[in-house]
Amino acid sequence: MNEMRNALAIALAAAVLSACGSLDTMLACAPTGGGGWNTDYASPGPIGTRNPYTYDDAGCAAAKAEKETQAYYREKAERQARNGSSYDKFSLGEKYETGGTAWIDDVDGTWRGESVDLKKSRRRAIYWYKEAVKQGGSGADKAREALIRLGKTPPETPPATLVAQAYDAHKKGDDAEAVRLWRRAAEKGNASAQYNLGWAHANGRGVAQNDVEAARWYRKAAEQGDAAAQNSLGAAYEQGRGVAQNDVEAVRWFRLAAEQDHVLAQYNLAWMYENGRGVAKDLDEAIRWYRKAAENGDEKAQNALARIRASIFRHD
Repeated sequence: MNEMRNALAIALAAAVLSACGSLDTMLACAPTGGGGWNTDYASPGPIGTRNPYTYDDAGCAAAKAEKETQAYYREKAERQARNGSSYDKFSLGEKYETGGTAWIDDVDGTWRGESVDLKKSRRRAIYWYKEAVKQGGSGADKAREALIRLGKTPPETPPATLVAQAYDAHKKGDDAEAVRLWRRAAEKGNASAQYNLGWAHANGRGVAQNDVEAARWYRKAAEQGDAAAQNSLGAAYEQGRGVAQNDVEAVRWFRLAAEQDHVLAQYNLAWMYENGRGVAKDLDEAIRWYRKAAENGDEKAQNALARIRASIFRHD
């Protein structure tokens, strides 16, 4: 008999839970007949007869509607963070960690009174902190600190993201921040960051001028096939800046970059052929490479071709 009563109790609870959608909503649909849930399975009435307690269908529907509304606005808050900055993601993580109100802006950034109260959720907080770190930017450092505080290892910011942030910092005139970000990406093997870090050292931008460090970072990028770095390393060898002067090495690196259609390298390689530096003097090869650079819009190469033609005609 007790087993049958227990089975009926479980079936009743399951039916109400299914109708209401969640335990929280079910509790909002309190029975109206006796001030609480009936646990006396022997009364009132025989087993299997309808329990005289009734349930507040209107209250249940209202609770379900409120739950759906909360879910709708929570989804809007998360979509806003997903499409926003790293600080937006950090802020949402903070709301989930402590329990707080997330304000929801319209698509034009204007707040129109929409918000949602978020329940504490360690899992959701960690998720959004990690998303902020991966995106990088203004909220990444705070999110990284929050993850460490919660005993979680922060994810790595992708090198390409670091390079993009460094470029933004450079455009704003903050070369020290750009160098910091380039270095992080360069140490992860990003060729673009390695080239830019070499450029910063060569020009003393955001860091003390240092030709040796410039050549070192140019080489790392050049060995990965970065054409700009190959040309810069060639120039370092041709001028003896940060490395021992070596025209043969200069020609080698100029050629690798020129063959990738790097216009400055094409001009430099042509000049080396014209002047017999690091390679046998060869005017035909010089003209060929000047022409490639000229076709790519290099004004110096165009002038060099005009100068060579004038010299040939003059001798004729």
